[in-house]
Amino acid sequence: ECIMQDYINDFDAVSLYPSAMKRLAEIGGFLKGTPKVLEDLSYDFLKRQDGYFVKIKVNSVGTRLNFPYMSYMDEDGVRQFTNDMEGRIMFVDKISLEDYIKFHNITFDVIQGYYFNEGRNNKIGEIIEGLFNERLKKKEEKNPIQAVYKLIMNSAYGKTLLRPIENSLCVVDSSNKMKQYVVKYFDSVQEVIPLSSKNNKYVIKTKNAIQQHENLCHVGIEILSMSKRIMGELMYLAEIYGLEIYY
Repeated sequence: ECIMQDYINDFDAVSLYPSAMKRLAEIGGFLKGTPKVLEDLSYDFLKRQDGYFVKIKVNSVGTRLNFPYMSYMDEDGVRQFTNDMEGRIMFVDKISLEDYIKFHNITFDVIQGYYFNEGRNNKIGEIIEGLFNERLKKKEEKNPIQAVYKLIMNSAYGKTLLRPIENSLCVVDSSNKMKQYVVKYFDSVQEVIPLSSKNNKYVIKTKNAIQQHENLCHVGIEILSMSKRIMGELMYLAEIYGLEIYY
């Protein structure tokens, strides 16, 4: 007598963001140059560019998945993954739009956006693979520095999407220096905090000028989209073979 059994396998992507960076290098790497305002709103034009970030309106969803790949933020700020995206506005990059077309067979109109056409830099592939392999060696040696390599790899993604750093902290070791600092930076000092009455040290909190803030959000977005593609490829394959995915 044959006994049927159900199995659930637990999958966890190994170093998902570093893996996404390696995959990005295989299609060219990080975008170079400055963005240009999109004037030709056709997808034929977009396909010929190195990268883009556009606002689209979804007209139809040709393929409905048990585990939808698309999502929107509801009124309560909760992200809802759903097939019911007709008429909704989405912000997409090159990678995510390609995946929506592949996995959901969507039709859409491009409303506005930016594009990049000055090539890509694939140096990240070599760098991230070197860090990954070095971490593996340190893990085998049971060297705790492996955790530092892990943080470096994750920070290579996280640093690209930094929000404006609104405040700075400075520690001075005398009331004299504290007063000099406050006089010099009086227009940006927000707070002076005594550390203790014994050591006469102070923490001075100042406000930064956020108009000088810079980040690499276009790089971070593509890393995130590529990591989603890595998961999406597996989920889509499971869908084809009738295997259920739980998240």
